Amino acid sequence: MRRLTLALTAAATAVVAFGASVTSAAGVSAGMPVLVAPAVAGPPRLIAAAGDSFNTGFAAVPNSGDNPDLSWSTGTSADVASVYSRLVALSPGLGHRGLLVARDGSKVSDLPRQFRRAAAFHAHLVTVQSGGNDVCSARDASRVTPAASFRRSVEAAFEIARERMPDARIFVTSLTDEARWNDRSATIPGNDSKLSDGTLCDPQLDANGAQSPARRKQIQAAEQRYDAILRDVCSSDVHCRYDGGAFFRLEYDREDVAPTDAFHPSVRGLKRMAATAWRAGFDFGDSTPPRVSASTRQSGSKLRVALAARDAAGVAGFECHFGSAPYTTCPQPLLLSHGARVTYRAVDRNGNASAAYLIVAP
Repeated sequence: MRRLTLALTAAATAVVAFGASVTSAAGVSAGMPVLVAPAVAGPPRLIAAAGDSFNTGFAAVPNSGDNPDLSWSTGTSADVASVYSRLVALSPGLGHRGLLVARDGSKVSDLPRQFRRAAAFHAHLVTVQSGGNDVCSARDASRVTPAASFRRSVEAAFEIARERMPDARIFVTSLTDEARWNDRSATIPGNDSKLSDGTLCDPQLDANGAQSPARRKQIQAAEQRYDAILRDVCSSDVHCRYDGGAFFRLEYDREDVAPTDAFHPSVRGLKRMAATAWRAGFDFGDSTPPRVSASTRQSGSKLRVALAARDAAGVAGFECHFGSAPYTTCPQPLLLSHGARVTYRAVDRNGNASAAYLIVAP
């Protein structure tokens, strides 16, 4: 019975050079892992913001539509201190660029289209804040987007990411809680009539301006169903970070509500969201990729490959791809038939990917 263990650090793989990996792959020895791609680590340079009008700066200043410079994700205004702006400050000189693919009024069904635009942009980071309109455009609880349809749309977007943006990180926020939002927005003179729009998110205010407890439960139940789906799909992708409910738990002041709009955040509200996303997201100060290793042994007619990795931030998981297929989560252990070729790598909890190795079963 034959056993081989190979482990290379990121520092070692960086020296091997890009061209050498191609020649090595062509002349690979059966059962011997060969470096085929360098590690992918460090802060993202190209950032795309997906979702709806909560991420477009809509109405953040009086009597305005979209204000892309005020997006909590890709905005450039110092008043918001977006994720993009914080990345520029963290790693100046990288030539950062942002693209706002979010669309006002969009539901989660628009996410695949938005992800295709992000892929054409070659985004290294995609932020996602979507689902609010799936709740708040419904006239009652029976007309919200069905959970199965919601899941299919999110999964379709993630499939596009893995096929066309294999190295991209994805940061997914929970839905902001419209029930909490109503509590604060309704205290602003004139907003009570705006909020009473006949949708599921209509707070059904009583004579004292208090939200109906029954309506609060309906809103939060729908939001939490969607949040569970977002969390589940994100957890299946080693490049994804879910905010752990941070956006859902946000509490608001009156100053967080847009000055002439009862439904959208003000500049201050968007700044609060940017700070929340930065805390709940990836640690972009981590530029060290994980170290991956493979232990192999012959098991009957198949080659058994067990993967392991180490990283100070923790290992999110392993990815493999077979032939020209996109990366997917690796089964453990891998059992390879004669001549099977698999490329594998590890990804840490901050989205850094190890060098990739090819192994061919004897």
